[in-house]
Amino acid sequence: MRILLAEDDELLGSGIRAGLTQQGFHVDWVRDGVAAERELLTGAYQAVVLDLGLPRQDGLDSLKAARARRVTTPVLVLTARDAVSARIEGLDTGADDYLVKPVDLFELAARLRALVRRAHGQTQNFLEAGPVRLDPAAHQVWLDGAPVELSGAGLAAVVAEAPAGIGTEVFAWGRLPLAVSARCFTARYNNLQKDHCEFKCIDHPDGLALDTQDGLNFLVLNGVQTQSAGVQNLAPVLDEARAAGADVLRLSPQLAGMGEVVRLFRAAVDGELSLVAASERLVPLAAGATIDGYWHGRPGLELVKEMPA
Repeated sequence: MRILLAEDDELLGSGIRAGLTQQGFHVDWVRDGVAAERELLTGAYQAVVLDLGLPRQDGLDSLKAARARRVTTPVLVLTARDAVSARIEGLDTGADDYLVKPVDLFELAARLRALVRRAHGQTQNFLEAGPVRLDPAAHQVWLDGAPVELSGAGLAAVVAEAPAGIGTEVFAWGRLPLAVSARCFTARYNNLQKDHCEFKCIDHPDGLALDTQDGLNFLVLNGVQTQSAGVQNLAPVLDEARAAGADVLRLSPQLAGMGEVVRLFRAAVDGELSLVAASERLVPLAAGATIDGYWHGRPGLELVKEMPA
């Protein structure tokens, strides 16, 4: 889901962009009211998060200009202006929702999903194509009512049936997020409460390895996430991902070599490096064994296509 963020505060803006990106949004960020109006008029976004106190032009004026040009993109105002009169003015000017800073990022994401859902006349937070159902909020997919991890072929089928303007992100590198808990595993490992964890995750930047009784790498516990022990690597199938409709590649960070991982994927996407060459250089950088099973409709821990043919 492509979102426009108009916010001039660098610290707040970077935090919002990082938080929304982590929850599956693609965020374009502008820092003044003139740029906000220009981007709003393109109609290229599913929703907009708009600060009002922007330099060069007040956010309210940007909103007025967009609504005068009959731009219907849902707009959520996020501002420090907390007076009731300011809220009324913002909503009457054309805002679809109004939040006062500071904001909880999970609530912001939920409100954005609700705005987009209503804009498309949907009452449920699901996208459906035949027997496939996608839940953007939970990042889950079902086939005939059973949860599955989407294969490349399944992705292509969903994208083909999706409404126009919806972006598609593919998890191309990193340990796969398998589950999220309300509890922090790292804190409990250190016998600490979640709200008083002393930031112990800093001591385990790549998570805590969980092996089977036979000594096989099985899972990684990283804060509130349960992750795969293997590292998903879709570099060998980037052409397939592009053909399936992928617009964005997600590269999950790791402690060592992440800059080189990004450079290699960038070079492969831009055609400056072959998929074979990129794959050869990426494998030694992985924090665990490389895997790609889900993409091929197989168990996720398998490695099906190590190198392109």
